[in-house]
Parts: sequence; structure tokens; C-alpha cells
Amino acid sequence: MFLCKKDFMNKINKRKRILVCGGTGFIGQRLVKTLEKQGRRVNLLEGDIQRKKDIESALKKSDIAINLVGSFDKDIFLLNALSNVNFLKACGKFNIEKVIFTSSQSVYGEYSGKLFIESARPEPLTEYGLSKYLGEEIYRFYSNRYNIPSIILRLSNVYGPGQKKGVVLNFFNNILRGKPVKIKGDGKQKRDFLYIDDAVNSIIRSIDYEPKNFDIFNVCGEKARNLLELVSLIEQKLNKKAKKEFVEFKWEDVNSMCSNCQKAKRFLKYKSKTTFEKGIEEIKKYYELLSLQ
Repeated sequence: MFLCKKDFMNKINKRKRILVCGGTGFIGQRLVKTLEKQGRRVNLLEGDIQRKKDIESALKKSDIAINLVGSFDKDIFLLNALSNVNFLKACGKFNIEKVIFTSSQSVYGEYSGKLFIESARPEPLTEYGLSKYLGEEIYRFYSNRYNIPSIILRLSNVYGPGQKKGVVLNFFNNILRGKPVKIKGDGKQKRDFLYIDDAVNSIIRSIDYEPKNFDIFNVCGEKARNLLELVSLIEQKLNKKAKKEFVEFKWEDVNSMCSNCQKAKRFLKYKSKTTFEKGIEEIKKYYELLSLQ
């Protein structure tokens, strides 16, 4: 029986030893579980990504490395950018075949009405966006220096059951508990929301993709929604009225954030499979299960 090239490469990739850094986080847990379910060989970074000894110990028994380590608020420049220097030097030392780094669409900055494409000039407005952009540039530099194929995934707003932070979780919790929902501006600013399973699918597609030396992909949900639509949908699912509280915009707040994912669809064969309605329903089910425990 002959295998087509795609099936042959997938079979080979299933034998690869995949290191997941940040495997205990929101995305990491779901990714590891999915990879193991597919019969893939998964290693977790045991220790600190900032410690050379821990990194090298994990990388010397790996073929592909995925870095999900990051922070939204604490030590963001250290965790989102600088920690990648020693990590990538070690990847070069142990001849890692491919590295995947989860970045963010916040690197783009303000949305002007035209969907961002990967070649758009990054103009981050937040320290988080800046830290992720610096992380990307570190990958670009060391990818060229050590000839390590590198894939950057610019994820949109990832949400789903089990999440600890994020606008979807905050709104859901506050409406559920009858607390005020703080909406910046008029609530008409758009966000692209990416369900956790779709985010994980994009990472797995990247594992099976043979990149050039360095490549960047936007990863989006089905379509962008404004914050008022988010509130309305949660109200419907919970059958509860939200206590809306409109607050002033700060200078660093991004009005809207929307990207074009055609490149990921074409090369990674990525496609968002979870509608926003379905995603919010899954979060509701998760809370209902928690209430029974």
C-alpha cells in the first residue's frame, strides 16, 4: 500500500518527539491532551525555561519544540521575549528540527478597518503586544543564525472552558454572578475570538507543516464580534440580563483588533471549526459541571 506525500509526512511526524514548554497552562494542557490522544510522543519542560540546565535537559530528547510560555501582566518582557534567547541557543545546540512560538495579534496595534495581514508593519500599543513582537524578532534572528525552521502563530483572543483570564471569562463570570460588566468606550470595538480547540488545531497543523526558515501566520476565529454582541450572547445563554457599566478608554486601549487568516488556511490547511455561539455554550456547560461537583 502506497501513502501519498501528506499521509507519509504525517506518519513520520507522529514519531517525532515534541517538547511542549508551558504545557500546564490553558492552551498547553489542551494541546498535550490532544497530542497524546493522537498517539504522538510528547515531552514537557520540567523546570524553568529561564534555566539553561532545564532547557537543555528537555531539548536533548526532543525533535520539535513548541513554546507556549508567556505572561499578560507579570515579567512580560522576560517571559514573552528575553527567555527565548537561551531557549533558541539551546535549540541550535541540539539541532532541533522546528520551533513553534505562540505570539499575539496585539503586535499589530490599532485596527483601521482593513484586516491585518502578516506582512503589515507591527505597531503595538501595549507592553504585552510589544513584548510579543520582540519575542518574534528574537525568533527571526536565531532562526537565521542557527538555520532552525521557525513558525510564529499570531493568535487572536483565545477563550474556552477552564480559562483563568480574558474578556470572555470576565464578562461571563460577572453576568453569572450579577456583577457589573465594565465595557470600555461604546462597546462597538471588534475583537476576533478564537476557541481553544481551534487554537490547538493551528499548533498541530504547524507541527505537520514544513516551513521555510521563518514564517508567520495569523490564527483567527470564525469572524470578529463587538463587545456588545459578546454581552448579548452571554445574556441569551445564561438567560440573565447584564449590568452594563461603560467606562472611559485609556490611551493604550486598542479600539478593534481583526486579522486576515487566509495564509493559515492556504498553507496550514487551518480552519476555525467552532462558532462563537458554540464556544459560549461550551463555557456554560463547563460551569454547570463545576456547580455539580
